[in-house]
Amino acid sequence: MNEVRPNTTMVLAAAEYAAEWHKHGKPRKDASKTPYINHPIAVARLLADEGAVDDPEVLAAALLHDVIEDTGHSKESVAALF
Repeated sequence: MNEVRPNTTMVLAAAEYAAEWHKHGKPRKDASKTPYINHPIAVARLLADEGAVDDPEVLAAALLHDVIEDTGHSKESVAALF
C-alpha cells in the first residue's frame, strides 16, 4: 500500500464531491455499466501510481475533471470549493 500523501483531505473531499455529483448520472458505457465515478478515480490513480504525481491539487483536479461537463455544475461553483 502506498504511504499517505500530504493534504489527503483535499483529495478525499474531491473524491467525495465527484462521487456525489455523478451518482445520478449515467453509468459508463462499458459492458459492465460501472459507476461513472470509477473513471475519475482511475485517472487520479494513474497519475499517482504511474506518473508519480503527489500534488493534491492535481489529484483533486483529476477526480473532478468531468464534473463541469457531465453534471451541470459551473466552473465557479467547483472552484469555490477547491
